[in-house]
Amino acid sequence: MKKTATCILMMFCLVWMSGASAAWAKHGPGHPQKPNHWEYKGVNSVEAFADIKHYKWELAVPPYGPMDKIALHRMVAEPHNDKMAPEQPAPDKRKVIFIIPGTWSVGYSPSSNPDESIALFLALNGYDVYGMDFRTSYVPNRAYHQFEPLGIDIAPTGEWTYGLFREDIKACVEKTKQISRARKIFLGGISRGVTQMWIYASKYLDDVKGLIGMDGGGIKSAPTATTKILADMTPEEIEAATQAYESALETFQATGVLLTEISGYEQGQFGAMVPYSEKPVGFDTFDAAVAAYKATFPYPLPDPPAPVTSAIELSAYNYFWSWGQGIVSNVYTPYPGGNGETYMNPETMNAARANNTRYWPNVQNMETSATFGGGGMSAYDDCPFLDYDDHWQEIDVPVLSLNGELTCRGGCANTSIEYTLNNLATDDTTLIHLPGYGHLDVYYGTHSREDMKEPLLEWLNENR
Repeated sequence: MKKTATCILMMFCLVWMSGASAAWAKHGPGHPQKPNHWEYKGVNSVEAFADIKHYKWELAVPPYGPMDKIALHRMVAEPHNDKMAPEQPAPDKRKVIFIIPGTWSVGYSPSSNPDESIALFLALNGYDVYGMDFRTSYVPNRAYHQFEPLGIDIAPTGEWTYGLFREDIKACVEKTKQISRARKIFLGGISRGVTQMWIYASKYLDDVKGLIGMDGGGIKSAPTATTKILADMTPEEIEAATQAYESALETFQATGVLLTEISGYEQGQFGAMVPYSEKPVGFDTFDAAVAAYKATFPYPLPDPPAPVTSAIELSAYNYFWSWGQGIVSNVYTPYPGGNGETYMNPETMNAARANNTRYWPNVQNMETSATFGGGGMSAYDDCPFLDYDDHWQEIDVPVLSLNGELTCRGGCANTSIEYTLNNLATDDTTLIHLPGYGHLDVYYGTHSREDMKEPLLEWLNENR
């Protein structure tokens, strides 16, 4: 048996799903968590859209440690469910979609603007929309160096592979099907969630009637001169590669940095909560904060277009330059044909930072890294010790892929997503490039509704 893998390593991968909440209303008695029992956590209505309900459930998962929990979110229009009774069937079983969040992201965030929120936009258009919180949502919100002195054991996170998360997604999909009464669902992914989507569909294609990748790339790139071809490898070479990987994995789990923290987490949280603060966290002045940020780059960065005087302006500067000019968010660049607005509203982008988890399991980065000792899935056309890429070419359902400049910089030609779509069993693929769109702009930028969400809705309606 193989194990697990694949990864799109991004600094800022968010899910801007859902709607803002009134106070949670708890319906029915709570239950102590036990294996295989989904605990209903409550419901709320979305601000300004009383018919849109947001439900949440939680599940304890193996090996049932304090961080071994996942959550399922549901957003659905229920104008005739005044008592907000949970687990009502989908209004239309053809219109059920589960969206896998990206790195450091969760399955629900409190936006009441359908121009920004994918989940709210789809729910207002008749879709029964589900998302999830990974186990990362239950990691204590402490600095990495604080775990050991506080007696917080993070060793189990070294086992949080793509394969483990795939089974967590499976549990959520099964609950989604049970609630909605749908036999097959649309499966979407945002950022790294697209990687999770390919891995899931490669094993559990029977659950899926269509796939939607949102700026996350493909599961494979075209082979290069250094790509190891499994068919050309001898049994001895396969065994040696497997042993090298397993040895590297054991070393990583014993001595490696198990969790990777989103960059600038504390500064980002503060800036999101107090966007117009005139003092940054950890620095005497904003000039000092900008200088410290510049010092992290291997090449010189220009000054901000105007002096930074608030937390929200510092956030805009950070996001604009992360991973290259405008690639995470093109927050400084005017939208072509607009009225002076840029690709991203700084207030929207800044508020989104508060919805991130702090950590992501580093083992998943290792699983796809070709440079880590032992190599990973990306070194092979068919990895001999990870099963994520075993059946991806057998995917035969319709696929939509919407991508900005992170996945398709300057266009999608010769990218991993183009190669992946061209090598699926299905010919029903749609590839859309959104020129100028930074990664986060794809999801909740100023014009993402007409450029991304409306084409997504049109495709869903055609394939329901």
